[in-house]
Amino acid sequence: RQPTGSHSSLTSVAAMMAPSASISCLQMKHLVSLGQLCHREVPWMHIPENGLAQHILAPRSGPVVGSSAQRISGSGPALTMVGASVGLTSALLGLRWIRRGVRRSRHPSCAQAKSRILRTALDKSTRGGRLAPLDPILEDAAYFGKGLYSQSDFLRFLQSAVPYGWADCEIDGEIPHQLHGTFYHIGPGLCERGGVVYNHFLDGDGFVNAWKLEAGQVKYKGDFVRTPEFEAEEAAGAILFRGAFGTAKPGGPLANALDLRSKNLSNTNVVHWGGRLLTLYEAAHPCLIDPGSLAYLGDESFDGLLLPGLSASSGNPFLDEVLGMGGDAFTAHPKLDPETGVLVGFSWTSKDGGIRLRTQEWDNTFQPCSPASESSEVYIPSCDSSPHDFGLTRSRCVFFENRFKLDNLAGFLLGFSGPAESLVSQADLPQRIHILPRTLGEKAVSIDGSLSVFDVHVAHCHDGPPQGWRAEAHGCLEEDLVTAYTSSWDEFPEGSLFGSWSRETVEDFPMDLPTNVPWSDMSKTPRTRLVRHVIDARRGEVIERGVVAGCESLCMEHPTINCSYTGDPRCRFIYMVVGNESGLSTPPSGLARVDVLTGETQRWFAGSRCFVDEPHFVSRDGRMGTWSPGQPHGAEDDGWILSMVFDAARGQSCLCVLDASRIEAGPVGRAWLPHGVPHSLHGCFVP
Repeated sequence: RQPTGSHSSLTSVAAMMAPSASISCLQMKHLVSLGQLCHREVPWMHIPENGLAQHILAPRSGPVVGSSAQRISGSGPALTMVGASVGLTSALLGLRWIRRGVRRSRHPSCAQAKSRILRTALDKSTRGGRLAPLDPILEDAAYFGKGLYSQSDFLRFLQSAVPYGWADCEIDGEIPHQLHGTFYHIGPGLCERGGVVYNHFLDGDGFVNAWKLEAGQVKYKGDFVRTPEFEAEEAAGAILFRGAFGTAKPGGPLANALDLRSKNLSNTNVVHWGGRLLTLYEAAHPCLIDPGSLAYLGDESFDGLLLPGLSASSGNPFLDEVLGMGGDAFTAHPKLDPETGVLVGFSWTSKDGGIRLRTQEWDNTFQPCSPASESSEVYIPSCDSSPHDFGLTRSRCVFFENRFKLDNLAGFLLGFSGPAESLVSQADLPQRIHILPRTLGEKAVSIDGSLSVFDVHVAHCHDGPPQGWRAEAHGCLEEDLVTAYTSSWDEFPEGSLFGSWSRETVEDFPMDLPTNVPWSDMSKTPRTRLVRHVIDARRGEVIERGVVAGCESLCMEHPTINCSYTGDPRCRFIYMVVGNESGLSTPPSGLARVDVLTGETQRWFAGSRCFVDEPHFVSRDGRMGTWSPGQPHGAEDDGWILSMVFDAARGQSCLCVLDASRIEAGPVGRAWLPHGVPHSLHGCFVP
C-alpha cells in the first residue's frame, strides 16, 4: 500500500498482492495484464484501507494498450495506472511472486487471501457471459466450472441447424466396441424464418440428431421433424403460425389476432417404444419418425386416444369445433416401468378453468394395458399450465404442479403475446403435488407443498423413504411414503417466467454478438438445483424438501438415471449437466454424478467455451437401451454416459462417451462432426 498521493504503478501493483499472497504469472495475467489481447472490460484491483478488493475498469472503446484507466474512489488511497506499463509490470512481479510463492503458498492465510482476490475479480466483471470469446482465461483449465463463459459463444450454441446426411465422424480416443445402436437426441433446431428471428429459442422447430455407433465407429445424420406446418412455412419462406413463447407472424396484432392455430414443434424429446420412434412436444400429439431416414411419417394419436385440436376447450362442443379446440396434448416425458415392461404417459387438456390430466399405460405392442378409470384421471382446478414431467414409482404417478395463471388472455387472443408468455407465476400459493395410483380402486391424492418453488424435471421417484432415512423417526409408515428427486429453481420469480428469458438487453456485453438467434441470458434465470422430496401420501404432507447432499453448490439440469432402475428404491446414482460449481446460473459446461446415499459427487467440465447436453446411461454390454424393459445388467453404474457437446472454439459438435463409474476422468472417446449443432434437450439410445 502506497502513502496517499503516490502513483507509482510498479510499487502499487506489488503492494496489491504482497505480502499477503503469492500468485503465478498466469493468474496475474488474468487479473491485471493482457487486457490488450481482447476488447473487454479489464478488472484492475486495489486494496483500500478496509482490505476489500475494488475494481476500476479500463475504457471499452478500444484495446487497453495506450489508454489510461479510470480513477477509483473508496475508503482507501486513490490509484491510477497506465495500461501500457502493465504487461511488463505483471511479468516482473510474477517472477518475484513465483519465488516468494515457494516459501508462502503452503500457509493457510496465503491461500485464503489469494482465493479471496481471485474470487472478487471474477465476480465483478467476468461472470454472466461478459468475457470475449478469445479471452485467455476461458482456455485455462483452472477456471473450468467456475461460471466463466462468453455470451457470444452461448448464442452460437442456439443457432439454427443444417440438415446433414449419414456421414462418418472423426474419432478422438476410443469409442467402446460394445456400444452398438443409435443414439437419438432432439431439440429446437430452427430459430429464424424469412429473416425474422424467433422470439424464444424454445419456439424452434424440432431437429433430430442420430448417432449410429458400431464397432468403434460413429456415423451421424440430422434433420428437421418435417410436419405439415413445418413444410408449409418452408415453402412460404415465412412464419405462418404463432409460437407458444411469443413468436408471431409478421404483420403485428392484426395478423395474429384470433388465430389460435398451433404448430406442433415436436422439439422436446424422442423415444422408441413398440417398434415406433416418436418425437414429442408437450402441447401437441407425438410425431411418428422413420428411424433410418428420420422422415416424418404422420401424427400419432394412439388409435384415437388423443383427440385432435388445440389442447383447450371452451366448454361448448360446437365452438370448439369451429375454433379447432377441445383436443388433447401428450407429455414430452413418458416413463418406462422396467419391472412390468410397460410405457406410462399422460395426456392433458385445458377445460373449465383447470387441467384434466389422464394417465395411460401401453405394452410393448402399443396396446393399452387397461381401460381408463377414475384412478387414472385427475382434474386440477384453477390451473392454466400442465406439469412438464412426472415421477413413476411401482404403484404411483407423481405430478408437481407449479402455480401459474393465464394473466393476459386478452393479449393472447388479440395477438400481442403467446400462451407461455401470458402465464405469470403465483409464488404466493403453495405448489400442489398430485399422486395418482396405478391400481384400480384407489383414489388420487392432492397435497399442498412449499411456497415459491418451481420443479422442472423429475430425475427419479420411488415408493418408500430415501435410502438411509428412518421413517419411524419421523412418525411415518414406510408404505405411505414417496421419495422424488427433481431439478428445481432456487426461486419462483414473479411475473412472466418464460417470456422474461428473451427480454434482456445486450448493453451489458462488451463484444459483438450473433443477431440471428433469439436472445437468451442464462445469468438472469434462477439457479437450478437437485432437490429431494419426501412425501407422506396418507397424511397429505411434504415431510422433507431440500437440496441433495453433495449438490449444494452445483447449478444443474436434465437429471437422468440408469433407466433400468426407474421406480426402484435401490437407485443410487443420478447424472446431470452442470453449469458450474460456484452457485451461479450459467449454461451447461459439464457433467456430474451424485450418489444419493453417500452424497459423493463426481464432476467433469468440458471447458469454458464448451456447452454440454443431457447425459444418457447405456449398459456396459450395450444391449439395454433407454427404453429396454427387464432387470438391470451388472452394477448400477456399469455402463457408459453419452452426451453431445458443442465446442465454440472449434465451431464443432461431438458425441462424448464417458465411463459412468468414472465421470471425473472425462471422455474415453469423442466422435466429431465437421460442424456444430444447436442445443439439444432429450433423447434415447436404441440398441
